[in-house]
Amino acid sequence: MSGGPAANPGDSTPPPYRTIGAVLLLALAACSARRLYEGPARPAEEVAVVRVKVRKPATGSPGDEAYTVRMVGVNDLDFEDHEISVEVLPGRHRIHLEWTLYRISERWWAFYTSDAELPYWERTAGGRRTMEIDVEAGKRYRLIVPWEEAGIDWYFEEFGRRPAD
Repeated sequence: MSGGPAANPGDSTPPPYRTIGAVLLLALAACSARRLYEGPARPAEEVAVVRVKVRKPATGSPGDEAYTVRMVGVNDLDFEDHEISVEVLPGRHRIHLEWTLYRISERWWAFYTSDAELPYWERTAGGRRTMEIDVEAGKRYRLIVPWEEAGIDWYFEEFGRRPAD
């Protein structure tokens, strides 16, 4: 008995470390920012990251509201779906956003124990908006949406340190 990864020559199951490695690679790929400049990848010190991941979940009561804001394009590029993070070169960029406000359905709440096919969420409002942002190389920015605070507009803020690539 060798005790190595191929202890059973007829078994085609990959060793656990290969499966774990594949999962980690997929997770890292999903977390990476989409590069929105031409040419080869540049060092972190030469690009900026813009992140839009805004979601306010509801508490679960009927009539409670939740919202999402998604990045659907940058400058003249519209995304097929949406992106959470993008890498851009320093300078001014237009970030295209799509927002949706949802409310927990009263009808669903009344019948949540039944098998009825009622929508849990009802879309109550939504729209698109474009914001401009000046970014600096080596920095990360995220969108802040203070829905609960009247009179405060959406804004981008610098956050965290960018991990070395």
